[in-house]
Amino acid sequence: MIDSKKDIDLLVYLHSEEQRRQIKTEAEKTGLRVYVIDRFAENMATLLARSRIYLSGFGTSSYEALALQVFPLCWPHSDVNHRDAEYFYSRLGIDIPIVKDAVDVFEIVPELLFAGLELPVLEDGCERIIKELTTIVSERISSESKVDRSM
Repeated sequence: MIDSKKDIDLLVYLHSEEQRRQIKTEAEKTGLRVYVIDRFAENMATLLARSRIYLSGFGTSSYEALALQVFPLCWPHSDVNHRDAEYFYSRLGIDIPIVKDAVDVFEIVPELLFAGLELPVLEDGCERIIKELTTIVSERISSESKVDRSM
């Protein structure tokens, strides 16, 4: 069932001007309602609440999207960012598509919309997100210190 309050099919928040340009070019070929922003908007929570899918590079707004039951997509801006996103979502037990380009986005988004976008409700929401982020940071610090000691 489609929520009538969700009038944005895809909300996009990417830092790269080139990525945003690619998204806009590909979006014009579809009938999807796509909203692209280039910086954190004051009405970000409202935009997220109105959205079905949220595309970003992975960061704070990705956690907010989860809290608002908006399906996140990730277009990472680096290899480290890619690994962090994969690890974070796997720890939550959520299979989130990680895309490599705008064409990839517009192959995946219609499939997700058609499939019904089912996200598991996080039993303990923000507390669990914070716990998983803390685990990621702790494990990264631990692995970096092991590398430093071996040199």
